[in-house]
Amino acid sequence: MVVLIGTTALAQRTASVTGNWSNTATWGGAAVPTSADAVIINSGIVVTIDGVDACASITVNAPAVNNGITINGTNTLTVTGAITMNAPSAGVITSTIAVGTGTLSAASIAIPGSATVNRFCTVSVSTGTINVTGNITFSGTAAQARLTFTGAGTLSIGGNLTAGGTFAASTGTVNCNGSSAQTVGGYTYNILKSNNTAGVTLLAASTITTLTIADITANSVFSDGAFVVTTATTLNLNSGTYNCTAATFPWGTLNAGTGTVNYGLAGAQTAAVKTYNNLTLSGSGAKTFATTPTVNGILSLEGTASVIVTTGVV
Repeated sequence: MVVLIGTTALAQRTASVTGNWSNTATWGGAAVPTSADAVIINSGIVVTIDGVDACASITVNAPAVNNGITINGTNTLTVTGAITMNAPSAGVITSTIAVGTGTLSAASIAIPGSATVNRFCTVSVSTGTINVTGNITFSGTAAQARLTFTGAGTLSIGGNLTAGGTFAASTGTVNCNGSSAQTVGGYTYNILKSNNTAGVTLLAASTITTLTIADITANSVFSDGAFVVTTATTLNLNSGTYNCTAATFPWGTLNAGTGTVNYGLAGAQTAAVKTYNNLTLSGSGAKTFATTPTVNGILSLEGTASVIVTTGVV
């Protein structure tokens, strides 16, 4: 059988028994998938990655018995196209792509949630790496659609991390490194990085322990989208811009680097007394500081914004 992707015909390889990707028996005695093939994982089948493997796309069919893909050790799986998971259809079932300490690369990942409790679609990483050049999308019931860090792994994403799933990167790093504007859902992040000059914007209230802007790509931009950021311990602003449109600057520690903090809310904001490199007060309304901040670079007042400096605690 072949699958048509645009004008290109892809050979379809269906895993018929649980086994290693490199074993022809896993594919019913047919050829092991190559980078030109579309892969199907059926119900009850778990395929193990035991080397450097590749394919054009993966569809994980809706299982009635647990199914998925496990990347063993530091091995790798590269998918030049999309990974599409389908919600389980019966029983107490999990469809899982487990990265562990290895590497998974894909153009996009779609993770649905079943409307039935205890039927999960899960993508997990421990200390390994997930590289996605496009979007990670959630659909269906959020509690059953899961993207999980179990260790200090890394997710590098070039597209959007949509809202609507269950995601807590409380021990890992999420690096937004796309070339066009990105949005990320209101989740829990341990380390969140912005390395996108076109901008990364929060979609909802989030918990972020450390935000690092431009540690890889110079002059990145991050906007909090006027949403509350909690557990905001450290902002590393190596270069680029942090757009604060929330009512209050949330970061306990600011390492200002060569970057710019812009208080840009169309309304009053409580600004932080910090040592800034460049400081921009824009939008409208009063930007209130408890005492005078230190600005080592350029101080700009734009729009109809005004400045209030008090002598007490705001």
